[in-house]
Amino acid sequence: MRALFSFFICLLMGLTVLTERGSAWAPQEGTRTDWPTHRGDLRRSGVSPSTLEVPRLAPQWSWASTHGPSPAWPGPARWDAYAGLAGLSSMRNYDPVFHPSVAAGRVYFGSSSEDAVFCLDAVSGQTLWRHPVGGPVRVTPHVQGGRVFFGSDDGSAYCVDAISGERVWRVAGQPDAARIWNNGRMISTHPVRTGVCVIGERAVFGASLLPWESSAIIAVDAETGSVDAPGCYRRTLGAGMTLEGTMAVAGDLLVVPQGRVAPLLLDHVRGESRGSLAGGGGSFCIIDPEGGVLHGPGNKDGWITDSKGTGGESVASYSKGTAMVVGEHVAYMLSPGQLGALDRPTQSILWTVETSCSDSLIMVGSWLVLGGMGRVEAAERSSGKRRCQGGCMVWPARRANCSSLPTKVF
Repeated sequence: MRALFSFFICLLMGLTVLTERGSAWAPQEGTRTDWPTHRGDLRRSGVSPSTLEVPRLAPQWSWASTHGPSPAWPGPARWDAYAGLAGLSSMRNYDPVFHPSVAAGRVYFGSSSEDAVFCLDAVSGQTLWRHPVGGPVRVTPHVQGGRVFFGSDDGSAYCVDAISGERVWRVAGQPDAARIWNNGRMISTHPVRTGVCVIGERAVFGASLLPWESSAIIAVDAETGSVDAPGCYRRTLGAGMTLEGTMAVAGDLLVVPQGRVAPLLLDHVRGESRGSLAGGGGSFCIIDPEGGVLHGPGNKDGWITDSKGTGGESVASYSKGTAMVVGEHVAYMLSPGQLGALDRPTQSILWTVETSCSDSLIMVGSWLVLGGMGRVEAAERSSGKRRCQGGCMVWPARRANCSSLPTKVF
């Protein structure tokens, strides 16, 4: 039976799934049809090789949250008086919605308002379990080996069973961390806002928030949660860092967003700092097919910095970029009100089109899927032409976030 496609939209107040009209999606256990982590893989590519029949998409189910997300930061400043700039970019906008992962016919996401991770049936939308913790869960869970890994503002990383939701282990990032008042609740001075990356047999995460406090990088045995297992560690990195936002993996290095300053480079094998990238801050970070790093949006009115490899050398910057995906030699970028395609070897613009979706961007086969304020659009990669009959969906919500997986798009 040929693969059927689903389209998953994470709204500010809930989740909506679209599938092809007349189709019933049958999940497959343990196959490459999964989308197990943020933007699909540890490179955070946001790319799915599947095909997508946009005109046939139709709503299948929706899930509504009791409370909308409670982001860690309120958004950008309204005005830079010194530089005379308005319309500033948000450099810590990594949790405005509930970001989902999908594996073996189930949808998993953390809630920053209900302090829990949820598991839904991907076919019906029925809630299968809810695992409460001691603080907001801001970053997409990582699903691997029948387990779900995530971090919380309570200062701990967790592993729970993917089927039952029962806890397997919990590890504090900084065991002696104090508690502070933040966003109307008590949280750790060292929340786990990096998410948890499962790399081989280890689960790696950071614990950090206040730049005058020491940050930590922790690697534990993914099976047991032991920090004393071979190759595992708890390293203190020193002060002056704020590790928050989804980490990306480039070989032996972690690229860790820091919000107001450029991403940090960490050797995840040794748990040691390798300095920082050039360019501005932000919480958006991907590794391109050649091993380069794209991150942003930068300070002021925003940009995406293009670095050659992880040596820190900046080779280009793209003004006002808010999201990006990279294909073979071509990068597709969102900026406020605009979607464009860029030939990277020549740095020439191939096409630009106007759009009302400027928040989220993924690539599914020959289509680009865009998320915006209560709206989702699909555009052809070759031209940017949009197909709105069945390809443009509008919901009464503030913001939509797009996620995808091979042979299905959620």
